[in-house]
Amino acid sequence: MKKKLRILIPILLGIFFIYLTFRVTTENERTLIWNYIKSAKIEYVFAAMTLGACSDIIRGLRWQFLSNAIGYKSNTIISVASVFMCYTSNMAIPRSGEVVRASILSEYNKIPIGKTFGTIAAERIVDITISLFILILVWLLQYDVILESLFDDNFLYNIRSKYRRYINRLYFDVLCNNFYYFKN
Repeated sequence: MKKKLRILIPILLGIFFIYLTFRVTTENERTLIWNYIKSAKIEYVFAAMTLGACSDIIRGLRWQFLSNAIGYKSNTIISVASVFMCYTSNMAIPRSGEVVRASILSEYNKIPIGKTFGTIAAERIVDITISLFILILVWLLQYDVILESLFDDNFLYNIRSKYRRYINRLYFDVLCNNFYYFKN
């Protein structure tokens, strides 16, 4: 009975939300939404879905490596599925996904909940570090484009070009000091 409810409840929730969507929207809104869906380029939709699914699969595999590092064996399918459930949960209740993910990983893989939260926190730190690295890389490679977009007005652009040497020196000093700080 419990197993049947685990399957039946999500299906009934899905049907309820579809009904609610039809109840809340007008016929014109539904037609507009359907026209937007039909006008989408399907190859881009599939590419976005594929890349999104690949990133989720990589996150699940990365968590599996973390669990192996702390001495616990983890099922690959459960690790990947927990990431998908995490995002699904976040759609219903914002920021609930990590709690759901930790609970699922703990229950199905028999890993203490504290350890799962710790590995998820470590994974978030890795995500932030990679994001900061990409941000710095973009800042380095597209420095002029960023400044031009910030100082679109000619007056500010002339000031920037007049003091460019000082701005570049400040930029270089901040960057070098940050690398020195993180290195030590």
